[in-house]
Amino acid sequence: MNEIIAIGNTLDSRFQNLEDKENVQMGASKVASTAEEISSSSEEVTATSTQISETVNGISNGAQVQSAMAMDVSTAMNDMSLSVQEIAAAAEEQTSTSVQEQTASMQELSASAQQLEQVLI
Repeated sequence: MNEIIAIGNTLDSRFQNLEDKENVQMGASKVASTAEEISSSSEEVTATSTQISETVNGISNGAQVQSAMAMDVSTAMNDMSLSVQEIAAAAEEQTSTSVQEQTASMQELSASAQQLEQVLI
């Protein structure tokens, strides 16, 4: 009878071991499945990070282009300002010369008129 009990206990122990192995296998399967999910999520995160990086690089390049264009516009505006100042100075000089010439002509006419007046008197 002791032998039967011992055999029963052994069988119970082996069944318990089988159940434990099944539980371990199920746990391992769940761990493997979770690892696959994590791997997939990691790949998605990597792809998203790459897209974000590319977008940031595109924005950075666009900002650099805009900055260069703004510098070009600023330089062009400075050049135009200098040109306007040169034109204004030339116009002022022309006006001054013209006024001086007209004043000299008026003085000559006045002198001629005075001479004519004295001849006529």
